Amino acid sequence: MHKPLLLLVLFAAADLSAVETVWVQRTYVGGPLCAKTGAEIKFIAPGTEATSVALKERKLVIYRSFFRNQPTCQACGKCPTYHRELFFEIDASRIADAEKAGYIKAPNAPAETELADFERSKIFRPLPDLPAED
Repeated sequence: MHKPLLLLVLFAAADLSAVETVWVQRTYVGGPLCAKTGAEIKFIAPGTEATSVALKERKLVIYRSFFRNQPTCQACGKCPTYHRELFFEIDASRIADAEKAGYIKAPNAPAETELADFERSKIFRPLPDLPAED
């Protein structure tokens, strides 16, 4: 009766932070240059959920995700409307599987400060319901 409990305690005591991870990335650029006919401005940059499918199909565990938007020119109407770098943190031993899915090892992985700001930005903060003071 104590064996399952012992296994549960041993599993919980394992240091999961000992997994060596690596950041992989893929860059997406899109907009009017990608349209087949005419200038189309209604392009939306891909998000982490849609782009992680290729990694999940290869049974890769994604520990964290991050994206970085790069500046684009909006003046002429012919340049891309978005330039987004998507990053996923995966097990370092599975880098070959990520490369088969079209991702590369990130040469400019996100810094811890960038990640902290990114996580804070995802928290919903309701507006105060108190009236503004005069």
